[in-house]
Amino acid sequence: MQIISISKDTGWLVYAILAFFALSLDTFRFVTYRISLKIKNLDTAFWRWFLSKEQWLVEKNILRQEERLWPSSMMTFSIGLGVTYWFFPDYIVVPAVIILSLGDPAARIIGVNLRSYRFPNGKTIAGFLGFVTVALCGALAFNGLCKIWPMYPDHHSMGEIFGAQIAGVFGGAGVEFAFKRMDNMLIGVASAIAMSLVLL
Repeated sequence: MQIISISKDTGWLVYAILAFFALSLDTFRFVTYRISLKIKNLDTAFWRWFLSKEQWLVEKNILRQEERLWPSSMMTFSIGLGVTYWFFPDYIVVPAVIILSLGDPAARIIGVNLRSYRFPNGKTIAGFLGFVTVALCGALAFNGLCKIWPMYPDHHSMGEIFGAQIAGVFGGAGVEFAFKRMDNMLIGVASAIAMSLVLL
Protein backbone atom coordinates (compact mmCIF):
# COMPACT_ATOMS: atom_id res chain seq x y z
CA MET A 1 0.00 0.00 0.00
CA GLN A 2 1.41 3.38 -1.01
CA ILE A 3 2.49 5.66 1.83
CA ILE A 4 1.07 9.17 1.79
CA SER A 5 3.85 11.74 1.70
CA ILE A 6 4.02 15.50 1.20
CA SER A 7 7.10 17.01 -0.40
CA LYS A 8 9.22 19.14 1.89
CA ASP A 9 8.91 22.09 -0.49
CA THR A 10 5.10 21.97 -0.34
CA GLY A 11 5.17 21.51 3.42
CA TRP A 12 7.48 24.48 3.92
CA LEU A 13 5.32 26.65 1.68
CA VAL A 14 2.20 25.84 3.70
CA TYR A 15 4.10 26.37 6.95
CA ALA A 16 5.53 29.70 5.78
CA ILE A 17 2.08 31.03 4.83
CA LEU A 18 0.47 29.98 8.12
CA ALA A 19 3.43 31.12 10.23
CA PHE A 20 3.53 34.51 8.50
CA PHE A 21 -0.19 35.00 9.14
CA ALA A 22 0.07 33.93 12.79
CA LEU A 23 3.18 35.98 13.56
CA SER A 24 1.83 39.06 11.78
CA LEU A 25 -1.45 38.85 13.66
CA ASP A 26 0.27 38.38 17.02
CA THR A 27 2.74 41.19 16.37
CA PHE A 28 -0.13 43.51 15.42
CA ARG A 29 -1.93 42.54 18.65
CA PHE A 30 0.81 43.26 21.17
CA VAL A 31 2.16 46.34 19.36
CA THR A 32 -1.35 47.81 19.16
CA TYR A 33 -1.92 47.09 22.85
CA ARG A 34 1.34 48.83 23.74
CA ILE A 35 0.27 51.86 21.68
CA SER A 36 -3.07 51.94 23.51
CA LEU A 37 -1.19 52.23 26.82
CA LYS A 38 1.05 55.03 25.58
CA ILE A 39 -1.53 57.26 23.93
CA LYS A 40 -4.37 58.67 26.00
CA ASN A 41 -7.92 59.43 24.92
CA LEU A 42 -8.09 56.72 22.26
CA ASP A 43 -11.87 56.66 22.40
CA THR A 44 -12.63 55.58 18.85
CA ALA A 45 -14.71 52.68 17.58
CA PHE A 46 -11.60 50.74 16.52
CA TRP A 47 -9.81 51.09 19.85
CA ARG A 48 -12.92 50.17 21.82
CA TRP A 49 -13.39 47.11 19.61
CA PHE A 50 -9.73 46.09 19.83
CA LEU A 51 -9.45 46.45 23.60
CA SER A 52 -12.72 44.57 24.19
CA LYS A 53 -11.51 41.66 22.05
CA GLU A 54 -8.09 41.66 23.69
CA GLN A 55 -9.70 41.62 27.13
CA TRP A 56 -11.98 38.77 26.01
CA LEU A 57 -8.92 36.70 25.08
CA VAL A 58 -7.56 37.20 28.60
CA GLU A 59 -10.87 36.42 30.31
CA LYS A 60 -11.24 33.19 28.31
CA ASN A 61 -7.66 32.16 29.22
CA ILE A 62 -6.68 32.12 25.55
CA LEU A 63 -4.15 34.86 26.23
CA ARG A 64 -2.23 35.02 29.49
CA GLN A 65 -2.19 38.32 31.36
CA GLU A 66 1.61 38.47 31.17
CA GLU A 67 1.48 37.98 27.37
CA ARG A 68 -0.46 41.18 26.68
CA LEU A 69 2.70 43.26 26.24
CA TRP A 70 4.76 40.57 24.52
CA PRO A 71 4.51 37.92 21.78
CA SER A 72 2.07 35.22 22.83
CA SER A 73 2.34 31.44 22.72
CA MET A 74 1.21 31.66 19.08
CA MET A 75 4.73 32.76 18.20
CA THR A 76 6.50 30.01 20.15
CA PHE A 77 4.04 27.50 18.67
CA SER A 78 5.03 28.57 15.15
CA ILE A 79 8.75 28.31 15.95
CA GLY A 80 8.33 24.88 17.57
CA LEU A 81 6.35 23.63 14.59
CA GLY A 82 9.08 24.75 12.19
CA VAL A 83 11.82 23.05 14.24
CA THR A 84 9.83 19.82 14.43
CA TYR A 85 9.11 19.79 10.70
CA TRP A 86 12.75 20.48 9.87
CA PHE A 87 14.29 17.62 11.85
CA PHE A 88 11.71 14.81 11.74
CA PRO A 89 9.86 12.77 9.08
CA ASP A 90 6.18 13.35 8.31
CA TYR A 91 4.94 10.33 10.27
CA ILE A 92 6.58 11.81 13.40
CA VAL A 93 5.70 15.44 12.70
CA VAL A 94 1.94 14.91 12.24
CA PRO A 95 1.23 13.17 15.58
CA ALA A 96 3.64 15.57 17.35
CA VAL A 97 1.64 18.53 16.03
CA ILE A 98 -1.62 16.81 17.02
CA ILE A 99 -0.28 16.27 20.55
CA LEU A 100 0.73 19.93 20.80
CA SER A 101 -2.39 21.36 19.15
CA LEU A 102 -4.86 19.35 21.25
CA GLY A 103 -2.96 18.70 24.46
CA ASP A 104 -1.76 22.19 25.32
CA PRO A 105 -5.13 23.99 25.09
CA ALA A 106 -6.80 21.05 26.84
CA ALA A 107 -4.35 21.38 29.74
CA ARG A 108 -5.10 25.09 30.06
CA ILE A 109 -8.89 24.84 29.73
CA ILE A 110 -9.30 21.81 32.00
CA GLY A 111 -6.71 23.04 34.49
CA VAL A 112 -8.50 26.37 34.86
CA ASN A 113 -12.06 25.04 35.04
CA LEU A 114 -11.62 21.91 37.18
CA ARG A 115 -10.47 22.21 40.75
CA SER A 116 -7.54 19.98 41.62
CA TYR A 117 -4.23 20.10 43.41
CA ARG A 118 -2.09 22.97 42.12
CA PHE A 119 1.69 22.57 42.15
CA PRO A 120 4.05 25.43 43.11
CA ASN A 121 4.67 26.21 39.40
CA GLY A 122 0.95 26.84 38.88
CA LYS A 123 0.26 23.62 36.97
CA THR A 124 -2.53 21.29 38.11
CA ILE A 125 -3.16 17.56 38.14
CA ALA A 126 -6.38 18.13 36.18
CA GLY A 127 -4.48 20.04 33.50
CA PHE A 128 -1.85 17.30 33.19
CA LEU A 129 -4.46 14.55 32.91
CA GLY A 130 -6.47 16.65 30.47
CA PHE A 131 -3.40 17.00 28.27
CA VAL A 132 -2.72 13.26 28.29
CA THR A 133 -6.35 12.26 27.66
CA VAL A 134 -7.11 14.67 24.83
CA ALA A 135 -3.72 14.26 23.11
CA LEU A 136 -3.99 10.46 23.29
CA CYS A 137 -7.46 10.59 21.73
CA GLY A 138 -6.03 12.71 18.93
CA ALA A 139 -3.21 10.22 18.37
CA LEU A 140 -5.71 7.35 18.21
CA ALA A 141 -7.80 9.27 15.67
CA PHE A 142 -4.64 9.76 13.59
CA ASN A 143 -4.03 5.99 13.68
CA GLY A 144 -7.51 5.43 12.33
CA LEU A 145 -6.82 7.89 9.52
CA CYS A 146 -3.59 6.07 8.69
CA LYS A 147 -5.57 2.91 7.96
CA ILE A 148 -7.15 4.80 5.06
CA TRP A 149 -4.10 6.87 4.06
CA PRO A 150 -0.98 5.02 5.22
CA MET A 151 1.86 7.21 6.47
CA TYR A 152 4.06 4.94 8.61
CA PRO A 153 6.74 2.69 7.06
CA ASP A 154 5.61 -0.95 6.74
CA HIS A 155 8.27 -2.32 9.11
CA HIS A 156 6.58 -0.65 12.11
CA SER A 157 3.76 -2.62 13.73
CA MET A 158 0.66 -0.93 15.16
CA GLY A 159 1.90 -1.88 18.62
CA GLU A 160 5.17 -0.03 18.04
CA ILE A 161 3.34 2.97 16.61
CA PHE A 162 0.89 3.14 19.51
CA GLY A 163 3.74 2.75 22.02
CA ALA A 164 5.61 5.59 20.31
CA GLN A 165 2.57 7.83 20.47
CA ILE A 166 2.08 7.11 24.19
CA ALA A 167 5.73 8.08 24.71
CA GLY A 168 5.13 11.23 22.64
CA VAL A 169 2.04 12.17 24.67
CA PHE A 170 3.81 11.79 28.01
CA GLY A 171 6.93 13.52 26.67
CA GLY A 172 4.80 16.48 25.61
CA ALA A 173 2.80 16.46 28.83
CA GLY A 174 6.02 16.47 30.85
CA VAL A 175 7.29 19.54 29.00
CA GLU A 176 3.92 21.29 29.36
CA PHE A 177 4.07 20.63 33.11
CA ALA A 178 7.70 21.72 33.54
CA PHE A 179 7.70 24.90 31.45
CA LYS A 180 5.39 27.87 31.67
CA ARG A 181 6.36 30.27 28.88
CA MET A 182 8.31 28.19 26.36
CA ASP A 183 6.14 25.08 26.46
CA ASN A 184 4.53 25.66 23.06
CA MET A 185 7.93 25.73 21.40
CA LEU A 186 9.18 22.59 23.17
CA ILE A 187 6.16 20.25 23.39
CA GLY A 188 6.20 19.26 19.72
CA VAL A 189 9.97 18.75 19.73
CA ALA A 190 9.86 16.67 22.94
CA SER A 191 7.02 14.54 21.58
CA ALA A 192 8.87 13.97 18.31
CA ILE A 193 12.08 12.97 20.12
CA ALA A 194 10.18 10.52 22.37
CA MET A 195 8.43 8.91 19.40
CA SER A 196 11.65 8.69 17.41
CA LEU A 197 13.41 6.90 20.25
CA VAL A 198 10.69 4.24 20.36
CA LEU A 199 10.65 3.80 16.57
CA LEU A 200 14.43 3.56 16.12
